[in-house]
Amino acid sequence: MLLPEGNMTDIQRKQMTTVNQENVFVLNINGTFDDCQDIVKSAFKDKSFLKHDQVLLAVNSINWTRIIGQICYYFYLCMKINNFSKQLCFSVPTGNFW
Repeated sequence: MLLPEGNMTDIQRKQMTTVNQENVFVLNINGTFDDCQDIVKSAFKDKSFLKHDQVLLAVNSINWTRIIGQICYYFYLCMKINNFSKQLCFSVPTGNFW
């Protein structure tokens, strides 16, 4: 997760920094939410950092009903994977908690 340093409430910061999972990483960004979005957009333009078996997929909305509709992305991706013996990890960008 990209965390715009100093540009959120204490509750928002805690929501993003208190996840205790080995595969969740929070990066403090010296900038705004828009700066964080620019980093994500750049990642989608240049995917050279990805390994051959990795893909990027973005799901983002401030309207939770749209997220419900976007859940099908996860099921679609699972169906497209040929080898289910591989561990599947999703990176879910979050922001705008309020």
